[in-house]
Order: sequence, then structure tokens, then C-alpha cells
Amino acid sequence: IVGGSAAPVGRYPYMVSLRDASGSHYCGGSLIAPRVLLTAAHCVADAVHKFPSVHIGRQYLSQAESDYDVRRTVTTAIHGSYDPATSANDIALLRLDAASTKAPLALPTFDLVPANNTPLSVLGFGTTSEGGMYLSSDLQHVTIAYFDAATCQALYPFGQIKPGMLCAGALAGGKDSCQGDSGGPLVLPSSNSASGDLQLGVTSWGYGCARPGLPGVYTSTAHYRSWIN
Repeated sequence: IVGGSAAPVGRYPYMVSLRDASGSHYCGGSLIAPRVLLTAAHCVADAVHKFPSVHIGRQYLSQAESDYDVRRTVTTAIHGSYDPATSANDIALLRLDAASTKAPLALPTFDLVPANNTPLSVLGFGTTSEGGMYLSSDLQHVTIAYFDAATCQALYPFGQIKPGMLCAGALAGGKDSCQGDSGGPLVLPSSNSASGDLQLGVTSWGYGCARPGLPGVYTSTAHYRSWIN
């Protein structure tokens, strides 16, 4: 996350860290039901990353903490029309070996379309600058703006924005998701607690990180609501 700050402890219990075979964080995800995670298809598309172990409700990347769940992925469902070349349909579901104790993140109804410039929060353990060498040591969040479809298309005028993609960021740059944040949630936050949050998007792709005029691109959960169900 570029331009963000440390997330308040316990604010995002549904945040998930996907771990590779060596135990290292490589993507985010979100808990949407006790045994189901939502993430990006590109996080689990190759064989070596197909069944990650997952840490749910972590605040820190690696320092000792007790209040999080560790689970294993037993089934991976990647969208049948996922296209790695264009990032179209970049969405996947993971089923866990056992239920998480954490509170899941709610999904919007299929027809939810935010107003242009609605403030959203994006979360992750990813790098804090484009090309950064290191992941963040603690969970970061940043407030970015929703870009309506017309604005999104205008900023990416060469057909990059496929059905099911949405844009969010800061027109002036400086605030964005980045490497290592992929698969994590883009959230319409409630004012007080996680229980009112809605997941609007899944972190998918971008040109660099936090560049002016190039907002991050996310997979729309509303668009894929029936597929998720």
C-alpha cells in the first residue's frame, strides 16, 4: 500500500495473507464466509501457488502475535474465463480445511454502483513504493476514491478495462495498492466497525503504483456476485 498508514489493531478481522510453501506472504485475500476466501485468480493460477496456507486476521507480517487463524486451502475455484494476458475475470475462491473464527466481510448486492469519488479503503501487506524491495511489516490501509466507469475508461483508453473491472485511486497519484497487495479487498468502509464494511473489489492490476492519472484496477465483486454464490 502506497501513501497509507498502519491499520488500527483488529479493524479488519477478515483480512487474509496468502502464504507460499516457504511461509512467505505473497498475496492478500478476504474471508467472505467461515470457510471461504475471495482472492485474485492470478494469485492462485500457477500450480505452486494453487493451495496456499492462509493467515486470517493478522496485524503483522511476521512478528509474533497470537490472535489470528491459520488454515489450509483444500479447494481452489478460479473463474473459468480468467485471462492472464488481459487480467479479465481475475477472481478466485478458496475453500478452507476448517472454519475461521474471524468475522467475514460482507459482499454488495449485484446492483451496487458507488457515486464517483466515493471514499474507499484498500488494505494489504504489500510494498509501500513502486519497485519497493520489502513488504510492509504491518497491515496498511489507505483511503482512495472510486472512479466511475466513464472516468476509468478515459484513463485507460486502449480497451484495458474489461467488463467486471473497476478503478480506484487518487488522480494526483500518491495513494494506491502495490506489489503484494494483489487479491486483497477494496472496501466501502462503515464508520465504526468491520461488521458494516462491504467488499467492492479485489486488488488486480495497475501500471506501476500510485502514478498520477493511473488508478489501480480492481475486480468488481458486484459484477461477479452470482458467480461467487
